[in-house]
Amino acid sequence: MPSFPDLAQFLFSGLTVGCLYALVALGFVVIANVTGVLNFAQGEYVMLGGMVTAWATAQGMSWLLAVPLAVALGAMVAGLQERATVMPLRGRTGVLPIVLASLGVGAIVRAVALLIWKADPLRAPSFFPGTFELLGAGLDNQAVTVWLTTTLILASTAIWFGRTSLGRAMRACAVNPLAARLVGVRLSTLSLLAFVLAGGMGGLVGAVTVPLTLASWSSGLGVGLVAFIAAAIGGFTSPVRAVLAGLCLGLVEALSAGLLSSNYRLVFVYGALFAFLLARDLAGPDGVVRRASLDHGGGWRAILVARLQFRDRRRLATFLGRPVLQRPDRWAMHLLPGRVLGLMLGLAALAPLALTSPRALDAAIFIALAAIGATGLGLVMGLAGQLSLGQAGFYLVSGYTAALMTARLGWDPISALVVAVGAAVLVATVVGWLTLRLQGFNLAIATLAFHLTLLVVVNQLVDLTGGPLGVTGIPPIHLFGIDLLEPRHFYLLTLMLLGICLALARNVAASAIGRALRAIAADQAGAEGVGLSTVQLKQAIFVVGAGMAGMAGVLWAYYVRLAAPSLWDVKLTLDLITFVIVGGVTSVYGGALGALVVGGLQFAIRALGISGPGAQGVEILLTGLMLVGFVLLFPEGIVGQLRTWVERVRRRKPGRPVEPATAPSAMPSSDLVFAPLSRVTMPQSPQDQAVVSVSALSRRFGSFMAVDSLDFDLLPGTITAMVGPNGSGKSTVINLMSGVLVPSHGQVRLAGQRIDGVRADEVARRGLMRTFQTPKLFPGLTTIETVMLARQRVARAGLLDAAVHSRRATNEEAAARGDATTWLNFVGLGASADIVATSLPVGHQRLVEVARVLASEPLVALLDEPAAGLDPSETRALALMISAISRAGVAVLLVEHDMSMVMSIADRVLV
Repeated sequence: MPSFPDLAQFLFSGLTVGCLYALVALGFVVIANVTGVLNFAQGEYVMLGGMVTAWATAQGMSWLLAVPLAVALGAMVAGLQERATVMPLRGRTGVLPIVLASLGVGAIVRAVALLIWKADPLRAPSFFPGTFELLGAGLDNQAVTVWLTTTLILASTAIWFGRTSLGRAMRACAVNPLAARLVGVRLSTLSLLAFVLAGGMGGLVGAVTVPLTLASWSSGLGVGLVAFIAAAIGGFTSPVRAVLAGLCLGLVEALSAGLLSSNYRLVFVYGALFAFLLARDLAGPDGVVRRASLDHGGGWRAILVARLQFRDRRRLATFLGRPVLQRPDRWAMHLLPGRVLGLMLGLAALAPLALTSPRALDAAIFIALAAIGATGLGLVMGLAGQLSLGQAGFYLVSGYTAALMTARLGWDPISALVVAVGAAVLVATVVGWLTLRLQGFNLAIATLAFHLTLLVVVNQLVDLTGGPLGVTGIPPIHLFGIDLLEPRHFYLLTLMLLGICLALARNVAASAIGRALRAIAADQAGAEGVGLSTVQLKQAIFVVGAGMAGMAGVLWAYYVRLAAPSLWDVKLTLDLITFVIVGGVTSVYGGALGALVVGGLQFAIRALGISGPGAQGVEILLTGLMLVGFVLLFPEGIVGQLRTWVERVRRRKPGRPVEPATAPSAMPSSDLVFAPLSRVTMPQSPQDQAVVSVSALSRRFGSFMAVDSLDFDLLPGTITAMVGPNGSGKSTVINLMSGVLVPSHGQVRLAGQRIDGVRADEVARRGLMRTFQTPKLFPGLTTIETVMLARQRVARAGLLDAAVHSRRATNEEAAARGDATTWLNFVGLGASADIVATSLPVGHQRLVEVARVLASEPLVALLDEPAAGLDPSETRALALMISAISRAGVAVLLVEHDMSMVMSIADRVLV
């Protein structure tokens, strides 16, 4: 046990370090409170302030001048970042491009610092030299400066946002930007002010802490990550909670260093992130614990649900008289891209004939290895819409695994490769399980923490990993008697594996799973409402991306016959992200093309003879500039730009028909739509057995009771309408029934089985489908693709089927397309099948949702204001559709304000 003075020393040291994290976290909160943006460059302001202060004092400048200079420089850089990257991107497609641009800005600032101050760390003298003793702990006078600065900034921030009109206006910009603009708040000005305040705050933090710590060009990344964790714990909204979290993390770091091991102190801090993410997923009114605490029954009730689903699917099929579908040509979708891919790889295979320089051939090999990992990252970012900052960590996991197995355990390289890739996949499964259930940028920060943790571990486990020097003695790899260490042979092997990865990625992107992932990336809540297993699909593609990186990591270690932390550091992850963005995040070929372009430029820099920190600084600067430049100017990358140019050329060709940009303005008449249906007599469903039973349903939001002790049943083949004024809780009832929210009290049963507390996607898969008050369609998906999503919940083809384009995947795709065509014709939108669904009029978007619900062949359909935005004739046609649906045995809950429609078709009305 440590003595009391030692324990006091640990606590006060932790308090000082915690103040550093707290103040940087406060910068995150200030920007997020105003703009809703997570600024990954925040730590670089701190680094910049510390470097400037250390340099200025070393030049003989007083700290009274150096500190204001650091504050001004931090504020100026932050203001330039806001004007250059935030203002042009605001309102485009969410905050992800702004976050990516902030990564680029951070790289630029680090590169400039490296080029100016080189790699040696700097330190400034204490502002108030001397030490003092407190509770037996010896402390530097500078620590008091840090404590007072933290207290002053926190108090000023709390007063600013809570007591001043300008501060409240800044907070309003993040909560509701549109409403803030309508009342005269200038979002652009306040956004600039927030960045300037955060930048100045970061510069001040760096200035007052550099006498106690060392500042180097790379120090901002680690500080920024821990501060991000603190801000995340505070919800990015509360300055007080963020500061308290930062102080706690500082104490965790100091106590773990003093009581356990200083070498692994950051591992415990990063572990706090995973603990927080897991706790947040488990806790809360809609968390896993609350859902799991509810008794959902099982046994015969699940069999009853399955039987009811089978019965109603058969009825709907009979009702519409669906045609027998012809399976399309198996290779129609992939023939041309496959030929183009083969041509590209064939040309690349000839590169060794033209590359006479060994350095150039080495560069080609490393570019191909990076392209493999970038292809996997492109699937995660482009399909699933998830930002991973730890892709290089999977290079490291597999590279070290293979190196240890071959160099230390004597395994042959081929067997070690298989096991090492499996290790990367296993680690990715665990990381994905911890983070992918949550939305936002949890995956980004968690994967970065995971990567930095790995770097700490491999640097400290010297006996096992060799420390910074790495693992050497990896034996040469032979395949079929061929020495693959010969560069040309190894290049062809790497190129072949890259081609396989590209082909698999192309097939996945073009499959039903690829379509589902694009929907999840666009709107996860909407995708869950369709019945898509969002967590499983995101985790599957994340694991695939990690597997590709793992394979590249093994090959990398085999080629250089070394596994060292410097090979797969954070710079490689930033490079991979840049490759994906430059090449085109929307294309599976984007990562490989970006690797060729950016990697080629990096090789050209080294070929100029630049070496040492200068070469590294120029490479990082190039990466940052290209990342920011493409996010701003060419957001779809090189592939997207080429596609745009090709389309322009095609449109200019004479005699080419012009495709309609919008949907037909009117629906077919109701007589035309329902003429075939009027001749069908449906078997009657039992009217006395409720398919849905709601009892004592209640939901409280704080002190507000939105739904209070509601009881009703939904019967098969009947239409139950729910009416009431806006704000009366109708949509909340649908959210509770569909699994979006967990009831505070009460139960919801589907065919006798409790579903309250079941996840929304699981509720949908059990047969309870819904539409939304505001249509939830998916940008980029056509109308028929949107409806085809409904069949994904019953698809048997998995990711492997999609990757190899199996017969089962082909047949299911054909069946889904046929079903979607039938239902689009049913709602009168057959002519709009190939039009992007979000470009349709709002009323027709609601009909697309209705078609999507019907394509899922539900037991129960919850329709939330489906007639909003329809004209009278379209409303009458919709009423006929709903009546026809109920005659097919589907229980319908209709929430609608059009009382004439309600009274004409409803069997029962709830008020």
